[in-house]
Amino acid sequence: DAHGKIHQAFKEKMITAVNELKVKLAENVADLVDRRAIWETIYFLRNWLTNHIQKEDTAFGKYCVEARAKLS
Repeated sequence: DAHGKIHQAFKEKMITAVNELKVKLAENVADLVDRRAIWETIYFLRNWLTNHIQKEDTAFGKYCVEARAKLS
């Protein structure tokens, strides 16, 4: 479903971000680059938590409750 695809995209984005950080740390890239990558990841997570979980997951949860109530 569409909601599952959103979660899959998040998972893929996080795997990519973690792998990029691992590579940069392994290559001893300058501190500034490492900090930028870390802050980009933190910003992405903050947006995910505030926008997706608080809005979309909450709406999806309400939909599930309402759908279950209709079946009862």
